[in-house]
Amino acid sequence: MKIPRRHFLRGAGALLPVPLLTSLLPKAARAQAAAPRRVMFWLQDNGNLRDELTPTGDANSLTLPYLLQPLEGVKSDLTVIRGIDNHVIWNHNGNAHDIGNATLLTGIARTDFNAVGGGANGGGASLDQYLAGRLPTAPRRSININLPTGTFAMSYQGAQQATTGLNLWSAYQDLFGNFMGTTDPAVIARRRLTRESVIDAVLDNFRHVNGRVSAADKVKLDHHLSLLRDLETRLALEAQGSSCAPDPNPPTHQNNSANTEYTAYLYALAFACQLSHVGVHMVSSPNADPVFPVRFTGGDYHQWIHQGPDYGLDPVRRREDWRTSMRWFSTAFNTWVQRFKAVPDVSGGSLLDNTLIVWVNVFGMGSYHDFHEIPVVVAGHAGGTVRGGRLLDYRRARAANPTNFGPSYARSSFVNETTNNLWVSIAQAMGLNDVTAFGDASFCSGGLPGFVG
Repeated sequence: MKIPRRHFLRGAGALLPVPLLTSLLPKAARAQAAAPRRVMFWLQDNGNLRDELTPTGDANSLTLPYLLQPLEGVKSDLTVIRGIDNHVIWNHNGNAHDIGNATLLTGIARTDFNAVGGGANGGGASLDQYLAGRLPTAPRRSININLPTGTFAMSYQGAQQATTGLNLWSAYQDLFGNFMGTTDPAVIARRRLTRESVIDAVLDNFRHVNGRVSAADKVKLDHHLSLLRDLETRLALEAQGSSCAPDPNPPTHQNNSANTEYTAYLYALAFACQLSHVGVHMVSSPNADPVFPVRFTGGDYHQWIHQGPDYGLDPVRRREDWRTSMRWFSTAFNTWVQRFKAVPDVSGGSLLDNTLIVWVNVFGMGSYHDFHEIPVVVAGHAGGTVRGGRLLDYRRARAANPTNFGPSYARSSFVNETTNNLWVSIAQAMGLNDVTAFGDASFCSGGLPGFVG
């Protein structure tokens, strides 16, 4: 759908998108005003500590384990899913990361990874881009921050067409940079030097609108502008560095823990302004993150997380290091959930009420590069279609659970629910009830029982 002009405030030649103000709509339109459903894919690479991420409970209750306890305050908004396997990789050989990344969101099996080499290897559109084409039209098809490209791409507009990922600063400029009324880098830099605020340029118009809207819409506007001003200030200070000296070059703003909150702000604002309904975010490998709680041998998180039990490390210390690092990711995810929960949405309630944030890993157990029982945590309610506070367990017994990727895999080893069926359920939660298969249809049997409704 088109963004109505009342979704914007004008100032300094720029348009500032704001949430839909229902009190400014004609009476006939007010009753029909409803928040769109949105979806956010929060992707983690390298695997997890599967056996300690498992909560207890059932479809009516949820008790979080130690690794998920940072999410205790939003437990009623969570659906934790067990028993999801990436079935489509069963007959592949080659680099497990390449294969896992290319198949996770596409659900399409390929047999030529060794021949493809270093290119983007997705066999078709990934779920995020499929949904972007089916959900109501928005100015931005999707928002993609910190996505890998090349061999390890995860988001695809089509076969071998990797979606471009932006760093945080570029994404901010792309979504909100024209608020300065110009795209001239020299002018923008000068205005930042004089501490001219993006918001200051539209305050007069805001005051004019503020006198004509309902109390509920005033709350939305105040909250929206407060968030945007805070984000602008934080990014400006980050750009100036610890010495507060202006940086003449745009900062890269890599997505480490220090920027977790900024990135959550950016996605929440863009969703609330209906600039997009789909987002994909890759949680960076914390190799260079100065506040990550575990220091790795040689500084290499990737090698550390994949070390098996025979690496000569003290098993007790290694287990505690794993637990500490995985809990760190839960804390970061909680920052996102809390941010979406705090933002008012169009038709009342919060942004989280009408959004799903899907935290999914490429692997199951990090040390083995395996694709069994991949942990999945879903936050949000998609307009009331997904209940929170529950555990959905789709595990089924199997004679053997291979722990090493390669020729030892057999399709019969994958007996749990498929990632393909998980994506069908996500699409149905977005209101696309006609979706009964996604990706390779031979790995689909419909949505996950009990997820929607």
